[in-house]
Amino acid sequence: MENKPLKRYPGSQPFAKEQSRVFFGRELDIVNLYQTISINDLTVLHGKSGLGKTSLLNAGVVPKFTGAGLIALFPRFYAYSQKEHSSPLKGILAHLRFYSTDPSTKQETVFLSTVQPDPEKQTLWQLFKSIQWHQRSSLPGLVVVFDQFEEIFSYPEPEVQEFIRQFADLLDNKMPAPFREMFYKNLPAIKSTPEGAEQINFIHQSLPLKIVLGIRSDRLSLLERIAPYYSNILKNRYELNPLNRAQAQEAILRPASEPGLFATPSFRYSGDTLEAILNFLTEQNTKPVETTQLQVICQYVENNLVQREGQEIQLAELGDIKSIYKNYYDSIIASLLEEDQHKVRFMIEDGMIFEQELRRLSLFEGQILNNYQVEAQTLARLVNEHHLLRVDMHPSGSFVYEISHDSLVEPILDAKKLRVAEELEKAQTAEAIENRRREAEAERQERIRRERVAYFYRSIAGFGLAVIALGLAGLAFFQKRDLQKQQIDLQIARQASDSLMRVAQLQRDSAKGLAIELQSAKDTILAQNYVQHYQQGKLYLDQKQYKGAMNEFAQCLAIDTPRRNAPELHALIEQCREGAVKFEKFEQLISSAENHRAERNYIEAHKLYGQAKALDIDVEKAKQGIELCERDMREDLKDLLRRANTFLEKGQDCGWASRIIQEKIDPILAVLPEKTSVERDRIWGKCHNTQK
Repeated sequence: MENKPLKRYPGSQPFAKEQSRVFFGRELDIVNLYQTISINDLTVLHGKSGLGKTSLLNAGVVPKFTGAGLIALFPRFYAYSQKEHSSPLKGILAHLRFYSTDPSTKQETVFLSTVQPDPEKQTLWQLFKSIQWHQRSSLPGLVVVFDQFEEIFSYPEPEVQEFIRQFADLLDNKMPAPFREMFYKNLPAIKSTPEGAEQINFIHQSLPLKIVLGIRSDRLSLLERIAPYYSNILKNRYELNPLNRAQAQEAILRPASEPGLFATPSFRYSGDTLEAILNFLTEQNTKPVETTQLQVICQYVENNLVQREGQEIQLAELGDIKSIYKNYYDSIIASLLEEDQHKVRFMIEDGMIFEQELRRLSLFEGQILNNYQVEAQTLARLVNEHHLLRVDMHPSGSFVYEISHDSLVEPILDAKKLRVAEELEKAQTAEAIENRRREAEAERQERIRRERVAYFYRSIAGFGLAVIALGLAGLAFFQKRDLQKQQIDLQIARQASDSLMRVAQLQRDSAKGLAIELQSAKDTILAQNYVQHYQQGKLYLDQKQYKGAMNEFAQCLAIDTPRRNAPELHALIEQCREGAVKFEKFEQLISSAENHRAERNYIEAHKLYGQAKALDIDVEKAKQGIELCERDMREDLKDLLRRANTFLEKGQDCGWASRIIQEKIDPILAVLPEKTSVERDRIWGKCHNTQK
């Protein structure tokens, strides 16, 4: 089967391992991360969303390991979905069991099967020991990459806890407790077979395993949940930063000129074109470059502008860079099912952007389903396949969605303007057609009325002439009666005319009443929507979910076109904005505190937790952090007191003991509520007595 030619730029998708030859701009990161993984059993790679963590692993670091003969594995959890729920451990087992299966017999190797024989019930430790045992003669090592590791924490808590326990056992290379109990219970049976005896000696052989966790920096604190089971979880971290201008230039230019089998011939960028792209990406050198934005622009060039070998892309051909993002957005919408396209546009353009400030808004998954009828499968495509949206887990446990990059806001609003203009034009055209239909119907009814009246008058005129002729013939007797009959017929004609006019008036009144009724129904729906958004906003505000509340009040403001409640809504939005700032500061303080605590800098962590508590956002969370710090400081205090006492008792070194007290113990005591220690005072007093 012929290989499909590669793209030089993957766009919003991560680089694949096959694209490693066009992965440029990250050379230093590749070397440094490769060395970090090589010397550590566990490495945490973290960075902001959109910086290319997955690409760095796929196309940069992992090929260096596979080139050295190691096997690279990429198990993935994916965000929890209630409709398509599968245990994260079962997913990993299904993904990795291939490596412990004999291809000739299709039989799986289960390490210590006498203890636990079912391959579908293996723990992580037993699974990797099974792989190690199966490939013991030819396994140089495994590199296991858990990309987007934050997804595990979206699962129900019991499943998260079970995974954490098994993951910690794997990292410590120890048998899980229930397995160990069964092992010793079955030890005689295991020893009775040659393979079992060999496996007993194999148990404590270290796993040739390198584990890499890829996680967003703003979710790094989630790893603290593993710390009680594996304290070194955050010991070896590598932070991926945005590209600088020079790195971005490499990532733009070098893939274009790379020779080989690609979907397009090699090409070049003119100096003006390159400068324009870099200025756009860096906002005139005021910020670093996010790789996803760079790749979207370059993929547009590759797909739409390159026509011949050695072509130089001119600035005039590139056009307005903002329009590239608009076309990118439009193409994503067009790729969705037709029945979903309008829903998604309405959700993103009306619900996820605060137009007055050109700012992104977040929506909860429940809001999206209730207000926009966008299903979870469509959201997953927009997040994982197109990278148009990104999803976060709110502290309340709910999922929140927002547009993935600020650079997409203006192009999306441009697309919205066109959509609204088209919808308005369609509405105006439909209204004009309906007005013409009503006018034609009214003209037809009026014509019918006039014809009936004219016919009636002609009949009356003919009848009058006949009466006059008869009168001239001497029928005077009937003149009076005929005159009376004429008066009656004339009255009937007038009544017929009046009736026709009333019918026409009723038709006009009916049309007017229908318009009023439709407008009233529309106003009722808008009023109901206003109340719903307002109440939801108040609820979010009470729960301190400020971004959700701000979005709801912004929706109210959009509905309230007469601006009757604008002052109140603006005040509420400002209150939400201030709360969101406080919340963000709270999150930053908590994250910084947890990082300091992970680095055993408990005094600084204690101070930061205290500052977070003072913001009155999540007092319990801050208090819990303070209590953990105080617990850790007391443990440190015990150790320091032992060290000071050792110096004093064994070496009679009062200088070192005093120094430990002054530089280590006293700063801790100054933070702890008790502020004093009998043991500290005893050692201090003994030091001074000895010195005297």
